[in-house]
Amino acid sequence: LVIAGYGVLGGGGTKAVVREYIKIEDVMAAVCPWLGSTQGFSRGIAQLVCWRCLKEMDLNGNEYLGRLFIYLDENKEMERLRLKTEKFFDSLDVLKISSLEGILGVEFDEEENPTPKSVIECLKETMVEIFNEAHPSDKLPGYASSSVVEGEEGEEGEEENGDTVQRKIMPFDILNLSDMNAITRRSVNAAGRELSNVKICASLIDKPPNLGGLARTCEIFGVGSLVMPDLRIKKMDNFKATSVSAERWVNIEECREKDLLSYLSHHRTLGYTIIAVEQCSTSKPLQNFTFPKHGRVVILLGDEKRGVPTELLNMVDGEVEIPQRGVTRSLNVHVCGAVVVWECLKQIGGFE
Repeated sequence: LVIAGYGVLGGGGTKAVVREYIKIEDVMAAVCPWLGSTQGFSRGIAQLVCWRCLKEMDLNGNEYLGRLFIYLDENKEMERLRLKTEKFFDSLDVLKISSLEGILGVEFDEEENPTPKSVIECLKETMVEIFNEAHPSDKLPGYASSSVVEGEEGEEGEEENGDTVQRKIMPFDILNLSDMNAITRRSVNAAGRELSNVKICASLIDKPPNLGGLARTCEIFGVGSLVMPDLRIKKMDNFKATSVSAERWVNIEECREKDLLSYLSHHRTLGYTIIAVEQCSTSKPLQNFTFPKHGRVVILLGDEKRGVPTELLNMVDGEVEIPQRGVTRSLNVHVCGAVVVWECLKQIGGFE
């Protein structure tokens, strides 16, 4: 998208060269799908490129493109994002970013996320993949992002865009090659504290903000791992808004809903106790529920609307519910997960 944007919007003879070899209609066909991207920076570039291309196209007889152009051209929010994205291209120095400094340098947005992804980060991920291929029985967990800057992270951040807060050259030792033991200790969190054997299974949950809140809960309480239906959710803006970078420090597994029954059955053979959080005829109030002392627990959370399906309730080892004194039907699912996991860890000594 950046290359397409630079070609369409760049100064000098860039546009003339691009127009000589690429049809503007082809650019539109490639960029239009990105108008619905969940990543703010990509969406902003797509809107700007489409708006500029539509200005140069003959829209007579094409009502769809005509209405699209009117919206992109007249909507105040679109205009604000367009001006912000134009600043990115105005400051884009192709020669500089192609230099050694540009390749190893990392630009950070307001949320301390690298834009674009750093070479160091790509190298780290590649090393982890190679290690996992060579040692399938001892796979490394997801790596913490190399882009983290020491200090307090904000609770909320603005939508991602091309504006840059700071630029740093990443030290080579960020690869953590000096301490391979720290890499392989999957039972220890980023603070050096031992993780519990508790897992939060959120495979039935599909709303990114709730999954982001659960990732934050897992990091704060030292939960062993979080199970999500799709790892790609971690890249979504509304997930990051509630996780506030916690996903970088949490072991996250993927298990789709269709595979959940076999996943839970497998964990039972490993000695885990499966506990469903659900309001049903056999559920016990949380204050009266006793979690197993061995500490190997999978806490199964239900779908935001449907709860835990009957076929899964029939195979769990117990059901627990949070008592209520109000009239609202239930707590938000990630709040519910936080309450239950806190009580579980308190009982099994997870805070000692």
